[in-house]
Amino acid sequence: MRFVLTDFIANLQCGSRAVLLRRVALDELRISPDQLVLLASAFFAVRLVMDVAFNGLPGYLNVHAVATETTLIGLLMLAAYIAARLTHEPRLLLGYPIILLAMEPFFLALQGLYAWAAHSGHVPVAPSVAANFDTAVMAWFLIAALAVLLRATPGRWVISAAVFGAYSGVLLASFSWLPHQPIWMARPAPAPTHVSIADEAAFHAQPALLKRDLDALEGERPGVADLYFVGFAAYAHEDVFMKEIQVIDELFRERFDAEGRTLTLINNPRTATEVPLASLTNLTRVLGHIGGLLNRDEDVLVLYITSHGTDKHRLSVVNWPLKLDDIAPAALKRALDDSGIKWRVLAISACYAGGFIEPLKNETTLIMTAADALKPSFGCGTQSEFTFFGKAVFDEELRRTYSFSEAFARARDSIAQREREQQFEPSNPQIHVGAAIAKKLREVESRLGARHASDAAGSPAS
Repeated sequence: MRFVLTDFIANLQCGSRAVLLRRVALDELRISPDQLVLLASAFFAVRLVMDVAFNGLPGYLNVHAVATETTLIGLLMLAAYIAARLTHEPRLLLGYPIILLAMEPFFLALQGLYAWAAHSGHVPVAPSVAANFDTAVMAWFLIAALAVLLRATPGRWVISAAVFGAYSGVLLASFSWLPHQPIWMARPAPAPTHVSIADEAAFHAQPALLKRDLDALEGERPGVADLYFVGFAAYAHEDVFMKEIQVIDELFRERFDAEGRTLTLINNPRTATEVPLASLTNLTRVLGHIGGLLNRDEDVLVLYITSHGTDKHRLSVVNWPLKLDDIAPAALKRALDDSGIKWRVLAISACYAGGFIEPLKNETTLIMTAADALKPSFGCGTQSEFTFFGKAVFDEELRRTYSFSEAFARARDSIAQREREQQFEPSNPQIHVGAAIAKKLREVESRLGARHASDAAGSPAS
């Protein structure tokens, strides 16, 4: 046993030199089946300890990850066998896997250090940064592995390079078809129980929910330029859309004097029995109802749609297992035009949303989009509270001003800053402001500003 451990330490020392691209001869290695098994076991042990440290307890052993790593070691053994046969160097059969496995603890330590620094906030955590780091570590490993093979087969460099090229190609390809997962997985907390829209009670409650919310909408106030807000969270599988609609709805009720004149349509299992679902049919009905309530010369509709978008300029409307129609610019325009609503503020938070501007713009419409027609936007995800666009325009800037144009202009800078910090491609948010709506919104801003000043002075609001 003492000799096995001594040989193990000697192999690790050779591995550390190989990592630094220093020469390691086959004669320096302690080549035996025992050492191969011990180094492979050490590799799995280090991976396991690191995963437990980052993922925590309780948890469970991920057999799929173990199978993946075992397959990769098998590919290494196959490459070593081919190299040994073609170069007539039998020691490569065990020696090459041994030296590469002896290098692994040092690369694992480097990856663990980066993961700790990213978790602690000492280095950027953007996906592009992490991908670049992983690529650099892989390149370093392959260069060191090639150097070891070439030095172990003097005079047979062409054969060795060819074998190594084939091995590297298969290794890199394997990362696309073999799942790369932690060996130790944290045991997830029990998921909260939510109601599916397909459950009978939720499904049959939908017409009553929509009627309830439509009936609750208040009519227009003569002589007052009222705002009617409609929030549309279209994608059920990520909570961010629901969350930002709920916050923005509250913002309009409290800050924009729209109490009694807001309505939300949400696709999310958390709200299946409480809020009408977001569909083009429901949106069309809501817009038509509001068109009959408001004063078409005085009042303004604010419609906020948040979802995923496609490069074909379609807004995803998803509430599985229902089959709901995605929203195209022509369909949204038809719903708005049929409602008879003249004054419109439209905000669309989705990738490629800029494709909606040209079909919808006119002199009585302001349109803001989270991206131009060719770019994605960012901030979606179940853990997110807001999309970048929704956060910047509505949750930040519209708490400081009543001007949509001013809020958008300031928000563009903060969105760009967030994108630079996370090394995302600029989304390039877009805006169109019709000349007539610009004048109408100045009237609304003036009224809301006077109301705010009156409230701050303690006088009754008008």
